[in-house]
Amino acid sequence: MLCPVCSKPLIVVERHKIELDYCPHKHGIWFDTDELELLPLALQKDFKVPTDLYNKPSIHSSELKRDCPRCKTKMDKIYINDSTDSSNQTIIDRCPNKHGFWFDRGELSTLVNNINRESPGESKEILKFLGEVFHL
Repeated sequence: MLCPVCSKPLIVVERHKIELDYCPHKHGIWFDTDELELLPLALQKDFKVPTDLYNKPSIHSSELKRDCPRCKTKMDKIYINDSTDSSNQTIIDRCPNKHGFWFDRGELSTLVNNINRESPGESKEILKFLGEVFHL
């Protein structure tokens, strides 16, 4: 697969039985649809990954639309956090054919911190795990 940002090959990174596609050049991460749900299981942590990411409405953004690494269809842009302040929103890319999600550098950290607002210590553990694999 190719990075939807720089078109260079993604590398496969496996850790705790989670296999992700990572761009060492742009530091982005591709999650196939079901891989996000594997994260809490692999880390043996009790946190809930949002299951409504495919139900979130797509937004209009000045960011360029990127091609899905799986099917080459232009991906939708969605907000991943629940803030009502648009300046506080984080945008990720979602394949409209439900192949997965593209997280640019720092966006996965935002999702994890948003999920675990009540447990900042747990967020740090998760981010440490991810940071050992990726440059978040």
